[in-house]
Amino acid sequence: MNIFRKIVLYLLLLIVMIIGGTFVLKIFDLLLSKSFENIWIAGFQVGFTAWLGWIASAYHNYIKNKKQK
Repeated sequence: MNIFRKIVLYLLLLIVMIIGGTFVLKIFDLLLSKSFENIWIAGFQVGFTAWLGWIASAYHNYIKNKKQK
C-alpha cells in the first residue's frame, strides 16, 4: 500500500510540475515577447525535466542517508 501511495504522489507531483512549468513559460512568453511554437509542449518538457531532477535528488538523498546508518 505504501508503494502505491508513493506512485500516486509522484504522478500528482508530475502533473503539478507540468502545469507550473506551462504557467511560467506562458508568463515569460507574455512579458518577454517570446514566440514559443507550442507553449504546452514546452511546458511539458520543463515540468518533466524538473520532475526527473527532483526524483534524482530524492534518490540521491535516500542513498546518502542509507550509507550513513
